[in-house]
Amino acid sequence: MADKKPKLSLVIVLGAVSHLSKREQVIDSLSSAADLDVMQFLKKFLSKNPPTSLDAVLKSMTGALPVDIMDRIAATSLVAEAMSNPSVRTPANALRIVRNNLAHGTRGYDAENLGVPRQRSETSLRRI
Repeated sequence: MADKKPKLSLVIVLGAVSHLSKREQVIDSLSSAADLDVMQFLKKFLSKNPPTSLDAVLKSMTGALPVDIMDRIAATSLVAEAMSNPSVRTPANALRIVRNNLAHGTRGYDAENLGVPRQRSETSLRRI
């Protein structure tokens, strides 16, 4: 099981490499048209890292798997409870909200339900 974790984190690294190469393409294509001040500004302030969120990372990681585990995670009572809020539209978004609530102490959840998404994803991953 330990050999699968680097493959999942590789998805995040590849996303950053893609962003960095696109950044370089933009800077190269503008170098002949923009003045020196503009180019210095772009090089300094155009981020070398893509903007990320837990939603994006979960989507990227689960999208790289040969099976869709989000359906199983969405079926848990913890995620279903979070998705009862109309502003929460995806299971990944629900997990982010639960994680943030727990991390910041703004909301508690039934302890029995907290491990279920992890157990379901591990069960699905073992079948791969």
